[in-house]
Amino acid sequence: MKKVLIALVMSFNICLNLNGQSDFRPGFIMPKANDSIGGLIDYRNDRKNSEHCVYRDNSKSSVTYNPFEIYGYRFTEGKFYISKYIRKNGRIIPSFVEYLVKGKKNLYYKRDEAGSHFLIDYSNDTVIEIVYKVDHIYRDGVEFIGDTKTHQAYLKAYFQDCPALSKEIETIKVPNISNLVSLTKEYHHLTYGDTGCVVFYKKPYKFRVDLEFRLGMIMYPEYSETLNLQYAGLVHFWLPRSNERMYVITGLIYSPLKVYDLTYSIYKIPLKFEYLFPFRVLIPRFEGGVNFMVLTENKKQAGIGIDFPISVGVLICPVRFIGLDLSVEGEFFPFVDIQNFKFNQIFTAYSFNAGICLRF
Repeated sequence: MKKVLIALVMSFNICLNLNGQSDFRPGFIMPKANDSIGGLIDYRNDRKNSEHCVYRDNSKSSVTYNPFEIYGYRFTEGKFYISKYIRKNGRIIPSFVEYLVKGKKNLYYKRDEAGSHFLIDYSNDTVIEIVYKVDHIYRDGVEFIGDTKTHQAYLKAYFQDCPALSKEIETIKVPNISNLVSLTKEYHHLTYGDTGCVVFYKKPYKFRVDLEFRLGMIMYPEYSETLNLQYAGLVHFWLPRSNERMYVITGLIYSPLKVYDLTYSIYKIPLKFEYLFPFRVLIPRFEGGVNFMVLTENKKQAGIGIDFPISVGVLICPVRFIGLDLSVEGEFFPFVDIQNFKFNQIFTAYSFNAGICLRF
């Protein structure tokens, strides 16, 4: 058991180091607004993309550009970033911001540790955020969430030369990419016809899932030194806006457990996050989260619990739509005695798994 835990820790450290691996994609940098140089650009998540641009030309040498060292950069099949100063709380912060809509009125996007931010022009090279606040109202000791209209005030001021948009702005309860891009397009349609507006934002897949059928061998060393079969049917939901390499996994996992003359059944419903590293054929992967567990004996419920699994492995994808998933997983979990309503001791488990993943 100790060797397996050591292997898990070592594999986890390797995965952390792999997180620094680059993912260069076709694109171009723009030293000036009307100038472009083709090459490859390192694609990271929305937060990293706004901090700097790592560019590689045909010589395979990389150059890192900070905001305002270049006008902007763009991925051939994706996002477009330009340099802007963000005015916020009396500070001026240089940043690359994602260009969503270009026209007489522009719309930008930035994501950081605080969440998503939608930005509009303040001056030539400076933008401000469309502020969205949730009002908390306390009445008779009870907290209520009130209607917030701060963002509507920003939008009405920004589009003040088009009063016809006022009613549509009032329907926007929570600003998001879809309704703000639509609003900006409608502004240009009403004021300038169908000209003078370029939408750079491309909608990601609204819904994408991968299906996996997994077979493994699992051991619960506190109960038995025997390896037991484990079966799983899993669904991987893609989270492209948060991170193109991130998935949420759920499904059903089943394994029998023999203890002396008794046979138990363990059912798990996982809720885990999965991260795939930027490789093409051999894709290292990491999972972590919780399993909601039920233990039964002769079809009668004998206990419930929450399992905390950590898994590392590799997804082998010779073709895009199918892959072989190999992984090792360690778990620890407390079981609850449902008759006495108290926690029993914490147990551990480890498993080796192989699965076929259908990638749609």
